[in-house]
Amino acid sequence: AYRQLPFLTEDKRERLRAFDTDASASFFSLYQCAPIAQRTPVTQCTPVTQCAPIAQCAPVTQCAPIAQCAPVNPGCGAVFSVSERSFSGYCTTHSFFMRCAQDAGIAGGATDPAAGNTGAGSVGAGGATDPAAGNTGAGKLPRYPLSDPYRTERAWLSGDETAPFPERLYPAQKDGVTAWNAYGPEKERSFLTGSFFPSAPLLADALAANQFTRGKPRITATALGTFALCRTKWLLGTVLGIRKETADAELPDERNLGLLFHSVLSETYAKIRQRDHIFMAAHTDEYKKWAAELAENATADNAEFRGPLAAPLLSAFSKRVADGIAGLIDADAKLLDGWIPELLERKASFEYGNLSFYGVIDRISRRPSDNELVLIDYKSGRVPAKKDCLPGEDGSLRDFQIPMYLFLAEHDPESPYAGAKIAGAWFGNLKAAKYDMIVNDSDTIPVESRSNSVPRSEFAPAEAACLEMAHTFAGAVRSLDFRRPETLPWSECASCDFRKICRYIYAVRP
Repeated sequence: AYRQLPFLTEDKRERLRAFDTDASASFFSLYQCAPIAQRTPVTQCTPVTQCAPIAQCAPVTQCAPIAQCAPVNPGCGAVFSVSERSFSGYCTTHSFFMRCAQDAGIAGGATDPAAGNTGAGSVGAGGATDPAAGNTGAGKLPRYPLSDPYRTERAWLSGDETAPFPERLYPAQKDGVTAWNAYGPEKERSFLTGSFFPSAPLLADALAANQFTRGKPRITATALGTFALCRTKWLLGTVLGIRKETADAELPDERNLGLLFHSVLSETYAKIRQRDHIFMAAHTDEYKKWAAELAENATADNAEFRGPLAAPLLSAFSKRVADGIAGLIDADAKLLDGWIPELLERKASFEYGNLSFYGVIDRISRRPSDNELVLIDYKSGRVPAKKDCLPGEDGSLRDFQIPMYLFLAEHDPESPYAGAKIAGAWFGNLKAAKYDMIVNDSDTIPVESRSNSVPRSEFAPAEAACLEMAHTFAGAVRSLDFRRPETLPWSECASCDFRKICRYIYAVRP
């Protein structure tokens, strides 16, 4: 493989799109285009006349011209050879060469008993053999090993009773066997393929202390989203608290910036409610000024913006926060004029059977005329797509925030909306300065633009899928079952921050 900018780390090269180039295809293309050259006999030189001691030397007989090797096709004639074994052990033969050799044997209908699996020689393109290597019989196999130790070992490990143990191992395989035997006769199963229960009491204690409330598993929308994608990722990130570290200079963390957005939004709408009681579109300019002042103060007080190096960033980030909130105020002026920003940044919890649900609701606005309700969840980063909030073909969800917050708002005994039916549930998209409506009844809350939202009456399957995943989550936590899903795409693992801990993408599986 050809590596561009090898002096940079992998993540830096990915950002510059300096990906490794696999040159294997080019090599094998050259290999296939280069059949072995046929050689004509070389004319020998005539003996040279020796000089007498005193007499003048007789004329030296010139050598006859030596016939050059004439390849069958001009421009061809490459010969590829390989040693079966080096000083450090057996060499690893590429599967392409093995396949060429096997194809050559099948086509010829015969094998070379003299070569066996221990000979050495050379092979040309398409599996043809090199006469100079001593293997000139038609249809005979090249003289290098045809039994692949890796393939043989994989078949043996798969449990195939007909598969023999490999007759020989490469050094890497021997090292692996040695390392495996060092653990002793009793091997613990991998958490990627089995449950920790009951062999990990310390893990069970840690889960009981941090992931249970009064003996019931604590369910959050974030936990369900990560768990539904990959149980192993949830274990490593949430339970074990492993974080990706970097020594590079970075801008403030997006999560902390999101908390800053939420804080300023809560204070801005609390001030609107306190003075005007309802949101008034005529006062949007004044609301934006309040938001800008609150953003500037909150940014200056934030620990992440302290120090001489952070000072130049204050105005830039306070402006970013103020602009994001200003866009949402404009959206409120179009859709929620006259609504009361009633519930702001409130924690909600509810025990349902053997489960304990928990979450933080950003805002619920109420229309005084008919008490219709809209739940709003602010997003300063990525906004989940509508398809992620609705069950897929297999009935599962990818994002659980909207169904979870609706469930909490309507079932928490301390919620002012317990027993009510919330008509709308939206994401407040701070980057795009708009509302992404997931649940909305156009008869209750008319919208001018075309919306892909679903009415509340059709959102029941998503709520049922959320509860089903909550029960699955609780069962896995109790049984310490954090296996990687078999259906998880390889691309998800390749981009995961925990790929070098889980090591699934590096594992060789039968």
